[in-house]
Amino acid sequence: MPRLFKITLVFLLVLAPLLLFSQVKIMTWNLKNIGSSKTEDNISYIAQIIKQADVVAIQEVVTNPSGAQTILALQEELNRKSGAKWDYVLSDPTVSSPYRSERYAYLWKTKQLKLQKKAFLEPTYQMEIEREPYMATFQHKDFQFTLVSLHALPKKHQPEQEIKYLKFLPALYENKNLIFLGDFNTPESNSVFNPLKKQGY
Repeated sequence: MPRLFKITLVFLLVLAPLLLFSQVKIMTWNLKNIGSSKTEDNISYIAQIIKQADVVAIQEVVTNPSGAQTILALQEELNRKSGAKWDYVLSDPTVSSPYRSERYAYLWKTKQLKLQKKAFLEPTYQMEIEREPYMATFQHKDFQFTLVSLHALPKKHQPEQEIKYLKFLPALYENKNLIFLGDFNTPESNSVFNPLKKQGY
């Protein structure tokens, strides 16, 4: 199949805590300006990929109304074609410069997971992180975990300068079983991740 758009797709979490998630499939995908630029064929293709997961973190949803409309269309496509019922949440636009602001989204299978409370943009370091992380806590049977979705700055803008603030979040959200995921624009080998690794991530 020809590549319809540039994708960054990650099945394996680089920064997951050392917990066993054999029953929950988690995916993260930067869909690059998801909004009116995505055709019906694009949406069908995206749904075909992500229906394998139980929950998907999406980065780079455009802030104009077409972003929300496209996420809704994706949810409806999943409901039609995956054999499961899906729900979704969409963040407010990130508190950043207008040309970098975007939204995040989560989509999940309602039979597998229940959203706990309201997902939110993490406010503590919103002045230090251009697109502050979007956090959502899910319940799976008797276990809760919190996804922390981040779209870091492009490599040429030194994403390390904002990724370094992630190391403070486990202390702020103790006992929340944080899982960091998203588009870091930085390889796992970068030393900026060492403080999180020392904490068991």
